[in-house]
Amino acid sequence: MIEDFTMTILMNMTDGVYLVDQESKRLVFGNPALLTMLGYGKDELKELTIYDLIVSDKDRIDSYLQRAFKKCRLHIREGVFRHKIGTLKKLEIHATPCWGHDQSLLFVLVREVTDLADASSDPSSFQTAGEYERDPLTGLMTRRAFQQKIQESLGTTTQGTLLWVDIAHFVDINKDHGFLVGDSILKMFAERLQHSLQGDIIMARIADDEFALWSPYDRDALMVAHTILHAVTRPYLVDDDFLRLTVSMGVVRYPEDGVHVDALFSHALEALGHAKEVVGNTICSFDAQYHQDNLLRVSLKSQIPKALENQEFRLVYQPQIDIQTKTLIGMEALARWEMQRGTMVPPGQFIPIMEQMGLIGAFGTWVMKTACVQNKTWQNAGLRPIKMAVNVSAQQFSDNQLMVAVEEALAVSGLDPQWIELEITEGTAMQDMERTRAVLRDLKNVGINVVLDDFGTGFSSLAYLKNLPLDGLKIDLSFIQQLPHSATDRAIVIAILKMAKVLNLYVIAEGVETAAQLDFLQDEGCDMAQGYFISPPKPARDLEPLWDEMGQRSQVQ
Repeated sequence: MIEDFTMTILMNMTDGVYLVDQESKRLVFGNPALLTMLGYGKDELKELTIYDLIVSDKDRIDSYLQRAFKKCRLHIREGVFRHKIGTLKKLEIHATPCWGHDQSLLFVLVREVTDLADASSDPSSFQTAGEYERDPLTGLMTRRAFQQKIQESLGTTTQGTLLWVDIAHFVDINKDHGFLVGDSILKMFAERLQHSLQGDIIMARIADDEFALWSPYDRDALMVAHTILHAVTRPYLVDDDFLRLTVSMGVVRYPEDGVHVDALFSHALEALGHAKEVVGNTICSFDAQYHQDNLLRVSLKSQIPKALENQEFRLVYQPQIDIQTKTLIGMEALARWEMQRGTMVPPGQFIPIMEQMGLIGAFGTWVMKTACVQNKTWQNAGLRPIKMAVNVSAQQFSDNQLMVAVEEALAVSGLDPQWIELEITEGTAMQDMERTRAVLRDLKNVGINVVLDDFGTGFSSLAYLKNLPLDGLKIDLSFIQQLPHSATDRAIVIAILKMAKVLNLYVIAEGVETAAQLDFLQDEGCDMAQGYFISPPKPARDLEPLWDEMGQRSQVQ
C-alpha cells in the first residue's frame, strides 16, 4: 500500500523525477512531468542514458554520480538538459542514492529554473559561471552574451550587419543518425562559420540549430551571407558518409532596419521566417514592406473572431452579362469585411488568414447560404432567374465538407441547383486530380455548374481540362486589362476562346473596364463578362434596377 501511495505521488508531481541505474547509467523510471519537460515518450526514455540527457563532459557526469553515491546524501546542482528536439534547458537537480532489487539507483528530482539563454549561472552547477557565456557544445557565445556584445558595439559603430542562420530539419539528423552525429555536425558547422569570414565578427549559437553573426562595420551584407552559405553547405563527412545541410538565412542592416538590439533581432527572425518559406538554401533580407504587411496580418488575425461575432462581414454582388445580348445573366458573390469604424478590408487580405485559422470552412458555408438565399429572394420578387457564382477556397474544396455545405445552402434557400455556379481555381483543381474529378461529378449530379477561375495564371493544360467535368472558364483579369492594345494578350484570349469552344465550355471574362475591351470580346465570341465597366460590386438592395436596365435595353449604358 505504501508503494502504491509513493507511486501515486511521483506520477502526479509537477517536478520531474527519474531513476538512474549506477551500473548502466540508464534511466529506469521517469514520471510524466519529466517526459513533458524533455519531450520524450515513456518507452523512449528507457532507451536513454544519463549522457543522452545532460549536456556536459562524460567524465564530469561520472564524477558527479560517483560523489552522489559515495557520500549517500542529497546533492543539489544545476545542469543543462537536452530536449528531444535538441533544444537546451537549464534544470535544478536534486539527487540522492537509493537501492532497489539488486540495483544501485540514483533518485533525481529536476525542477525548471529558466530558459538557458536567460539563466543566471551557479558555480556549483555542472558548468562554471564563465561557461554560461559560451555554448557548451560549440564554444560560441550564448544568445545573452551575443546580445550584450552587440549592445556594446552599437555605441561605437555607425553601420553593421546581423545574420541569423537556421539549419533546416536538423531534428531529422538527430533522429536518423543519433545525437552524437548531430553534435558532431553542429561542431563542424560552428567551425566553418568561424573560418568563413575575416575581421571582427561576433558569432553565437542561439538555439539547437540556429546561429547568428554580427559584423560591426560597413560591408556588403549579401556578399557576407553568400560567403557563409557556401562554407556551411559543403558536404559533411560523418562515418564514411556525406551529409548535406539546407540552410536558411535572414539578413538585417544597422541602422536601416533597426537601431536597437531587440528590433534587429526581431527583424532578423522575420527575414529568416521569410527565407524558410522557400525550399532550398535561401537568403532573405529584411523587407520593410513585408514587415508592415505582416503587422497588418497579425492585427487582422486578432480581430477576425470578434468581427465574426459582431457580424461585420457582408456580401456584395457583381453583375455578369451575356456579351452578345447585353442582358443580365449572373452575379458573383463577393465577401467584404466592414469594420465597425467603417474601414473596408478586401477578401485578398482576410481570406488567407481565415484559412490559416481554420475558419474558412464555416465562413464559406455562410457565404454560400447567404448568396443562395439572396438569389432566391430576387426570384421571389418576380425578377428573372440568374446564376449566382460563389468562390470555393482550396481548403473548402479539400475538407470533404463542400457537398454538405452546398446541400445545406440549397435546403435553407429553396434555390434550384441550376441557379448556383461554383468557381474553383486551377491550383485547387490540380491538388488531387482523382479527388477533383469525383467532387465535380457529385456537383454535376446535383445539377450545379462549375467554372475554373483565374484561367491562364496556373497550369492551363488541355491534359486536365479534357478530363474534368467543367462547365466554363473564367479568363483572369490580367489578360483583359491591356486589351485590345496588347498583341500578346489578344493572342492569349483568342486561343482560350477557341480552346473552350472545342471543349464545349462557356467563357467569362473578368475585369472588363472599357468599351473597347467589351467590343473586342464580343467580336471574338466571348460568352460573358463582368467588371467595373458593366457594374462595380454592390449591395443586393442596389442591384434590382439592373434587371430592368439590362433586360430591356439593347446595350450597356
